[in-house]
Amino acid sequence: MATPGRSRGSPGSGPGVPAGAVVATPVSLVDGYRSILEAVGCPLAAGDEALPSCSLWAIAAGQRPDRTVLSEYHAAGSITGSFMIRHGRWKYVHHVGFRPELYDLEADPFELNNLVGTEEGRRRLPELQAELAGLQRETGYRPEFTGYR
Repeated sequence: MATPGRSRGSPGSGPGVPAGAVVATPVSLVDGYRSILEAVGCPLAAGDEALPSCSLWAIAAGQRPDRTVLSEYHAAGSITGSFMIRHGRWKYVHHVGFRPELYDLEADPFELNNLVGTEEGRRRLPELQAELAGLQRETGYRPEFTGYR
């Protein structure tokens, strides 16, 4: 996942955001909830402080959270579900029932060299697979679920 996000406004597109700020910190759609509430001046609901999100304004202003970003793809017409995590320089893609993908985005920003099957891949893959499994447990993913009847 390397889709750039963009925010325009003046002078710096948000509270504490310097004009022309460019950041490379991965963000997620779940960051929208916290960011929208912050932008309109509403507090988080009770208990929502623990949600796995960061303020886009804080990230644009310089905060660099050390976290794993999760993305899923289950669109109509796809032959399988896909899960992707991004942590630091690493991107791991799990396609249910198919060979995984692993990329070092610092060395390979265009994702041309799948490291699965390489020495580096054998070292990194187990930790990233465990990270994805942990995130799936936290979010209530049920692999045995086969759909509604």
